[in-house]
Amino acid sequence: MEALPLDTNGSPARPTFFQDPGVDWCWATIVALSAEVVALRERSETLERLLERKGVLLAGEIDSYEMDATEAEARRGRRDAFTGRVFYILDREFDALG
Repeated sequence: MEALPLDTNGSPARPTFFQDPGVDWCWATIVALSAEVVALRERSETLERLLERKGVLLAGEIDSYEMDATEAEARRGRRDAFTGRVFYILDREFDALG
């Protein structure tokens, strides 16, 4: 069996699929985030099922939930803040370009 090449930290080097290492990095990031989304979705589904079984929540209650204007505004604020943190680096780069 052939030994894997090592990176500068002594860890196995990541496989490359594209000529541009930035594209490989983006894909690795997307795959990692996708795995996190799946894990969160599964945990959320488990939580819903447990709450339904215990009679705390009715089946479909989450899907039919309608928040009031105050809740909607708070959620929008949290979403905007999160998006701002995610895109902070890009915004900074675009600002530097002028």
